[in-house]
Amino acid sequence: MEERLAYIHYLYSQILYDEHDHEGALQHINFALHYRGNKFSYQCRKITYLYALKQHKVCLELVEKLLQNHEEAELYVLRARLNKLFGYITKCFYDVHKALELDPENYQASNIVEELNKSAEDCRSVAVNQALSGNLAEAINKITVSIDTNPTIAEYTVFRGTLLRQQGQYDEAIDDFMKALTKVTEDSKTYQDALRQLVLTYNDFAVECYSKGYFEEQFLC
Repeated sequence: MEERLAYIHYLYSQILYDEHDHEGALQHINFALHYRGNKFSYQCRKITYLYALKQHKVCLELVEKLLQNHEEAELYVLRARLNKLFGYITKCFYDVHKALELDPENYQASNIVEELNKSAEDCRSVAVNQALSGNLAEAINKITVSIDTNPTIAEYTVFRGTLLRQQGQYDEAIDDFMKALTKVTEDSKTYQDALRQLVLTYNDFAVECYSKGYFEEQFLC
């Protein structure tokens, strides 16, 4: 009997959703979950209704909970959208790639990847223009967005490291070059660029230590 009641509420919630009565749909899916709280399809419908009602925080919490026991591509896509909405752009990147790992033909995940790649490249272009204009601080900000948006592109990290070196932020620059070296193979041009920049950074740091009389630090460099 409870199974039947739950299913009736589930169907009615979908009817209300199709009629754009999202509040009513949420109410009836909650009735369905009262009888069958562990029903995966009902929980997914509730997430859909919450998303429509812009209750994004609650929606994200439920998605996180479901992903503990259900590795579904669609759930990763939804969490990616929510993470993007909240500004967690790197989490969004990894979520869509996890979705594609589970379902390589998932067009929604593919579309998000294209959006992220375009956004990262757009920010890189702005960063280049800012650097050419001498605005290194803004260039660093923009290329950092590129790195957050697509953390697998070693060229972005090398570029930021180069800008940080020019700013005299040697520790941060070295961190970036070391990270870049882990993202590419040793025979790649990017690997060689990162190595060259790493050597230049150590040299610049040594010169600065010497010019300021920090002989011990210069020796340690």
